[in-house]
This record gives sequence, C-alpha cells and structure tokens, in this order.
Amino acid sequence: MAAGPGSTPPSVPEGEFSFVGNLLCVDFVNTEVVSHGEPLDRLAGVDELLRWARAAGVVDDVAVRRLPAAWRAGREAGGLLRDAKALRAVLRAAVDALAAGRQPPAELLPAINHALALGASTLRVERRGSDYATVREVIDPSPAALLAPIAESAAWLLEHGDRALIRRCENGACVRFFYDTTKNRRRRWCSMDGCGSRAKAAAYYRRRKAIGAQGLGRE
Repeated sequence: MAAGPGSTPPSVPEGEFSFVGNLLCVDFVNTEVVSHGEPLDRLAGVDELLRWARAAGVVDDVAVRRLPAAWRAGREAGGLLRDAKALRAVLRAAVDALAAGRQPPAELLPAINHALALGASTLRVERRGSDYATVREVIDPSPAALLAPIAESAAWLLEHGDRALIRRCENGACVRFFYDTTKNRRRRWCSMDGCGSRAKAAAYYRRRKAIGAQGLGRE
C-alpha cells in the first residue's frame, strides 16, 4: 500500500524520477533536486505530475486514462499543479524539520487533512505474473484525488512511523531525503549508486593524494 514504507514503484525513464525515500510523501518531496549545481523541479507541468503519480503507483494506467482531458490544460491544470507544489512545500518543510530533530511546522496537519478530504479513491489487488500488486483506482476522476495518497503517506509517518528515521542525504550538494529502514539505521546517502558512490570516490582520491604527499615528504 502507498501509505507505508517498503513498496517498490514501477521502473521509470532513467534520470526522470528517483524513488529512494522509502515513503511516498518523501519521494514526492524528492521531486525537487539539484542537477549540475542548480535547482531542478521534476514536476514542471501536469504531464510530469501524472507521470510521477503513475511511476510512484499512486494511480495506474486505467485511472490516468479516465482522468478528464479538460483539466490537463487551462485553469484546472494550473490549480492542480499549484496545489501539488503547495503540498510539497509543506512536506519539505516538515521532513527538513524532522531530519534536524525539530517539530514539523504547524501548517502540516491542515495541509494533510485538506488533501485527505478532497481525494476519493480505492485500492485494488491485481496479479502481475507470479506476483501480486496493490494499485489505487481513482473513484472521483478529479485532480485532488492524485494528492490524497501522498497525504495518507504523511499521515502514516506521523501516526505509525518513527519520525527520527527521516534523514537528509549527507552529500552537502544533495537536497533529497529518505526514511531509513536499514537494519542498523545508519544509512547516510540517498542512493549508493549516486551520492554514496561519489563520496567513496572522493574519499579514495583523498587517501591516494595523502599517500602521495607522504611519499614526496620522504624524498
């Protein structure tokens, strides 16, 4: 289910979205990234928001096809994007506070409850080969329904999760967060393939440089 940790979303085009947060609400926050030293918003428009929602398992292809084409452009689309980014901003402030050991902002609960009240959807279990998957089907084909599962995830974190396990990637140039579900609770990087690998490479370079400096000093 989307609310709790541990689900694995379907694959997405390389570089478009990342799902390293272990919680849907954290992955939503992580749609704001830094690329080549510059801020980058992965949700530039409604189409990107829909692709993220599909990739994250918020809705399936059937639900996306049922969404009215009318609100993909114009006033309703603009309203959806504004609502999504407003929710994301509150969630970012909340996970940033939790990662620093502070209480989340007061506006978090009203934002969560607003999104929960507007969303109308149901869950369906379907078979995928030899496995099973729980997918969300939108009952009310409205923009607001896309935000409700994100709010459910945030509500799960507040009620059932260990808020102390919200961490920020230790790469100072990275702005991504994660919910640490590792056994020893000592995860440091948003991704070992990304920031973790770069940190290891940098440490190796520093060690080799130090060894070289020591060798020159003995000559």
